[in-house]
Amino acid sequence: MVAAESPREARRRLSASLGARSLWHSLDRTQVLGNGGYYGHSGCVNALSWSSDGQTLLSGGDDRTIAFWRMQDDTGELSLKRVIQTGHTANIFNAQFLPDSPLIATCAGDSEVRVFDIEHSKGLGELRRADNGHTWEHSGKEALVRVFKCHSRRTKRIIPESASNFLSVSQDGTVRQHDLRMPHTCRTGCPPPLIKVPHQLFAISRSSLTPYYFVVAGSSPYAHLFDRRMIPRLLEDEWGVQAQDDELAQAVRRFGRRTIPTYEKARDAHVTGTRMAESNGHELLLSYSGDAIYLYSIYDDVEDTSFAPNGSNIVARSPKRRRTEPKSDEPHSAHSANGVSSEQRAHDVSFQITEPEEADSGDLLDVEDLVMDIDMDEEDLTDIEEELFEASQTLDTTKSDLDGLRTVMPRRTFRGICNIETVKDVNFLGPNDEFVASGSDDGSFFIWDKRTSRVEGIYEGDGSVVNVIEQNPFRPMVAVSGIDHTVKIFSPVPSTTERKYSRVSDAEDIMRQNTQRAEAQANAPAVPLMDVLIQMYAARGGRNIVIGEGGERECQIQ
Repeated sequence: MVAAESPREARRRLSASLGARSLWHSLDRTQVLGNGGYYGHSGCVNALSWSSDGQTLLSGGDDRTIAFWRMQDDTGELSLKRVIQTGHTANIFNAQFLPDSPLIATCAGDSEVRVFDIEHSKGLGELRRADNGHTWEHSGKEALVRVFKCHSRRTKRIIPESASNFLSVSQDGTVRQHDLRMPHTCRTGCPPPLIKVPHQLFAISRSSLTPYYFVVAGSSPYAHLFDRRMIPRLLEDEWGVQAQDDELAQAVRRFGRRTIPTYEKARDAHVTGTRMAESNGHELLLSYSGDAIYLYSIYDDVEDTSFAPNGSNIVARSPKRRRTEPKSDEPHSAHSANGVSSEQRAHDVSFQITEPEEADSGDLLDVEDLVMDIDMDEEDLTDIEEELFEASQTLDTTKSDLDGLRTVMPRRTFRGICNIETVKDVNFLGPNDEFVASGSDDGSFFIWDKRTSRVEGIYEGDGSVVNVIEQNPFRPMVAVSGIDHTVKIFSPVPSTTERKYSRVSDAEDIMRQNTQRAEAQANAPAVPLMDVLIQMYAARGGRNIVIGEGGERECQIQ
C-alpha cells in the first residue's frame, strides 16, 4: 500500500510543476457550479473543501445539503456527481473530507456535527417537480454514520486530523475532539472539551507541520494559540460536574493589534477567520471584522513596540528572549499549570521577555529578513519551539489570565476589503503560501502578495458577498462562494484572453468604497429589538432564512 502524500510534499510537487508565480497573476472565472436551484444548491454556499487528490470539491450551505463536484479528465471542468441531504435543521457552516477515508464531517447552526460515508450514498437522486420549479430529491439517511450533539451552540468549523479524528469549534466557547472509534451518549456522556474559553468562538486553524498547535478566535479582540501537549484534564467535567470558568485550558500565545480603527467599536472587536500556513507551520492569518487581515508568526516574541499599524514593510527586530533563574523573593502562584506547587518547581528554568530598546535605522530589517522559514534553519526553529513549549508550562490560563497574557503583534497588514456583514474566512494561496486571499462585502475577493502587502488581484466572485476561498491542492485553481447559490471557479487563462472578472484596474476606487462602507456600517443606528429576536430564533434552528423587504427569502448571515 502506497503511503499517503503529506500536504507539504504535495505543495512541493505543486511548486515544482507550476514553476512561475505568473500563473497566479492570470486568474479569471472559468466555470460556475450550479444554476441557482435547478441543480447544485438552493441557498448560500458557506462551505468549500477539496479532496486530498484535488479531484473532488465538496460544498455545503443554507439548503442543508452537501454537493460533490468531480473533475472531468478530458476537460478539467467540474460536474455535479452527488448530493446528500444531511438532516441538519439549520445552515451548514463547514464540511470537510476526513483524510484517507470515504467520510465527510459537517457542522451547522443547529449545533450538531454529522459524519457521512459517501460510499453508501445513492448519488443525485431523482428529479421531481416542485411548486417553484424542478428540484433534486435526495436522502442522506443511508450515508449517515454518526451524529454528535456535544456542542450547545452553533458549531462553526471543523479541522480534520485523521480518518477517525477531527476537531470542531463552536460559539459555546469550546473546542472538542471527536473520535469515531469511541462510542458515547451525547449530552450525558460526552468527553470533556479540549479547551473552554469565556467567549464565543468562530474560527480554528492548525498546520499539519505542527499539529499539536492550534489557534482559536471569536468574539474577542485576540486569538489564542494552544499547545495540545499542555492541555490539562478537566476532572470535574470527566466526573459529570460542570467545570468552573476559572478552570480553563492553557494558552501559549495571544495575538492582537496595537491600534483599532476609529470606526470600529472596541466592544465589538472580533475575529472572523484564521488560517495557519501549511508550507512552514508558523505563519498565522487573522481577519478582523470591520478591519484588516494581519499576518503573525507563532514564534515571534511579544510586544514589538515598533509595530507599524499602517502595514509598512519594515518592522523592528523582535526583542530577544533570555533565560533566567527565578529570584528567591519573587512571588509564585500557588499551583503550576499541571498542579505542581511553586515550591516543587522552584528550580525550573523560567523565561522573561526583555523590553526592546528604542529602534533606530540600524535595528530595522527589510522584508527579506522577516521570512523566518528562509532565514532560519531547522535547528533555530527547534530551539524556539522548545522554549515556547517550556514557557507554556508556567502558564495557568484562568479567565483573568486569558485577558492578561502579553500580546504578539503582527508582521504584516492587508487592507482593502470590507468585512462587516458576514463571518469571512481567510486563506493562503500559492504552492508555498506566497499570497493571502479574502472575500469582501462588495462581492469581490482580494489577493495580496504576502511579503509586500501589495494587492495582486481583485476579482468579482459573487453577486453580493464572498465568504470562502479554497485552493485546489494540485492546480492553480480556486473555488469561491458566498451569498450566491453557486460556486465560482477561477483558473489561469491565456494572456491573449480578456479577463472579464478582474477588477484590479479599479483597485483604488474599490478600496476607498470598502473603507467608506465599513465606516458607514459602524455608524449605522442600532438594529431594532424585534429584528434581533428574529435572528436569534433563526440561529436556534427555528428557521434558516430571513424575509427581505420585498417579501423574498434571503440567505441568513452567518
